[in-house]
Amino acid sequence: MQIIFMKKNKLGQIRIAAITLLCIFNFVGCKKDSGGTTAPTTITKSIYVAGYETKGSVPIAKLWKNGVATNLTNGTNSAYATSVFVKDTDVFVAGFEFSGSHSVAKYWKNGIATNLTDGTNSAQAELIYALGNDIYVAGVEFIGAQAVVKLWKNGTPTIESSNGIVMGLSQYNGEVYVTGYEYDNSSRTYSIETAWDNGVKVSVNRVGNSVVSSARFFSVPNIYLASTGSFSPYPHNIALIINSGTSAEIKLTDGNYDAGATSVLVQDSVIYATGYESNGTNEIAKYWKGTVATSLTDGTNDAKAYSIFIK
Repeated sequence: MQIIFMKKNKLGQIRIAAITLLCIFNFVGCKKDSGGTTAPTTITKSIYVAGYETKGSVPIAKLWKNGVATNLTNGTNSAYATSVFVKDTDVFVAGFEFSGSHSVAKYWKNGIATNLTDGTNSAQAELIYALGNDIYVAGVEFIGAQAVVKLWKNGTPTIESSNGIVMGLSQYNGEVYVTGYEYDNSSRTYSIETAWDNGVKVSVNRVGNSVVSSARFFSVPNIYLASTGSFSPYPHNIALIINSGTSAEIKLTDGNYDAGATSVLVQDSVIYATGYESNGTNEIAKYWKGTVATSLTDGTNDAKAYSIFIK
């Protein structure tokens, strides 16, 4: 299940940072020791991270598995990987790639790309989810002055809202819901919290705590938000995680360089986050397990990490 909040990327476009909450059991195998008793054997899990790294001035969409990078695009056009989801042995990544002046929404399944739009309008795929044999992707297509919220099921689009922002993608009782904000003409802001089911607006209360468009819809404690903050006496922005229930902050960086957190996942009581930290010249893609950072890039080129999945 995912809760999302908005950020802007370096191009000034709307970026979506995902907070993924998973009810995960700690699966273990068993083996017999020399005394004939059965001892548990922990199954090692892999860490998948989606993001980008520039080559020259061109961002390349990337997937890291346990720190090893795979390029999803070839560097001809600017591209970003925004979300990763793993089901069985299949790895799904959502994102977008520019074609001329417009971005094309797309997803990759095991590295093979499928375009969701044709480039007539700019579009972004922001979240991906696999359920059964179906692949769901949520994102936006910019038509005129409106951001049209869309849900693609196996590549076929459904319009969820004629003017809104996608914030979450989740399933409840076998149905897939998109959540987000619709445009409020009176305030001229995206502030009307909404859930959609196959293009039909539904009450958020109908789907309870399983589908939400912002953290305050959750009645359970310990909802963690990835954020970027500027605080005294830190000289630069820091990456941090905020517990929305207690307002407690977990600072991931020391403020010596600009940094930001883009997503957070809690699994087996461990908090993981993605983001970036500058080295003074370029941004380094990173993920954190607790407060321990792992750099995915060496700082030679600009890079950011946007999404994480553990399996």
